[in-house]
Amino acid sequence: MFLRASYERSRDERGAVLIYIAISLVGLLGFSALVVDYGVMWAARRQAQNAADAGALAGAISLAYVDPADQDRAKAAAAATARKNLVWGLAPNVDPATDVIIGPCPPNSPGLPDTCVRVNVFRNQDKDPLPTYFARVLGITEQGVKAMATAQVVVGNASDCLKPWAVPDKWFENRPVEGATWNWDSTFDRYYENGPDAGQLLPTPPSLDEYMAPSSAGSGSGFRVPDDVGRLVRLKSGNPNQALTAGWFFPIDLPRLNDNSDTGGDRYRENIYSCNSTPVAIGETVWNEPGDMIGPTGQGIDDLIAQDPHATWADPDGIGGEPGHVADSCTGDVPPCAAQSPRLVAVPVFDVDAWTMQDKTSGKFQVRITNILGFFLQPRQGNEVMGVFTGFPGNLKAGSGKLDPSASFLRSVILIR
Repeated sequence: MFLRASYERSRDERGAVLIYIAISLVGLLGFSALVVDYGVMWAARRQAQNAADAGALAGAISLAYVDPADQDRAKAAAAATARKNLVWGLAPNVDPATDVIIGPCPPNSPGLPDTCVRVNVFRNQDKDPLPTYFARVLGITEQGVKAMATAQVVVGNASDCLKPWAVPDKWFENRPVEGATWNWDSTFDRYYENGPDAGQLLPTPPSLDEYMAPSSAGSGSGFRVPDDVGRLVRLKSGNPNQALTAGWFFPIDLPRLNDNSDTGGDRYRENIYSCNSTPVAIGETVWNEPGDMIGPTGQGIDDLIAQDPHATWADPDGIGGEPGHVADSCTGDVPPCAAQSPRLVAVPVFDVDAWTMQDKTSGKFQVRITNILGFFLQPRQGNEVMGVFTGFPGNLKAGSGKLDPSASFLRSVILIR
């Protein structure tokens, strides 16, 4: 009797375990939706942020190094770069007209005003949503992500690809005619160069030439942006015992990263055909290399140009309002030779007042760097160094000063949010 009753009860409870299994499966599916689909969303969110970061940097780079006035080009570059970064296997939605914003920067941002590029990246319910997998059981068939990044153009103050040519900074040309036009044949006429009065001011009238170094407050008398961007340059080795001429350069000794070689022609030549890789900042003082270094200069230039032999500087005078740029470079090859043309480098300009006041009879002297300019190197003509002044990607060296944007040819780009 007892056995029959137990059997009847167990038969009545048959199938109850299926209810528990069904309830457990619902919980398991919910947990799977949380783990898998929520994980998909966060992975896609990280990818979307990468796309937004890359797009914002690309737009700011266009403003910094291509054309600061061409916002349409910068927007197109930002959108195209962002789309190259896939979000869960597909290109994200980035409309250059509405999702790329160029304009005022956030308060207290560190860079140039009105040079911020904000990029919004979407894969959401309105713009190609992300799929769901387990959440479909709960009626959730799609999900979305959005990311935003802002990049800003900042002024650089150093370069690790400096060429070992110190060039006189620009001055106000007043002698023999006040307010005369400065050119590559102008001489800095302010002090007696030799004799017992060396370093003393020349008699007036006429008015003396005047030099004002660039600073955080302005360009002084020096080279300016954009006035001197695209300026054709011809330089020849200078004579420290004669009146300083604008078209001179002096060979200088630059440090090289992890280099224990002696100073002299070998290191000087290496610093021409390759980057010295040690940041040198505006405001620093460097020694000259004695002698004219004509042989090492020519060898270094030829070796550097051979790295990108077909590159040219297009429209060096900005004819038609278009900025100059490097054309036919090996950077456009597949694969590219480098991120930028090896012939696009930087040169320092120096304080002509401080240089003139030094005793240079021994052949050794120092130059104080007052600015660093981008320089596209062209084939030399005889012993002359030829090129074009332009902007250049700069470094930010802690503890070194910055110049006013009107004087700064160095630009860098940073993410600010």
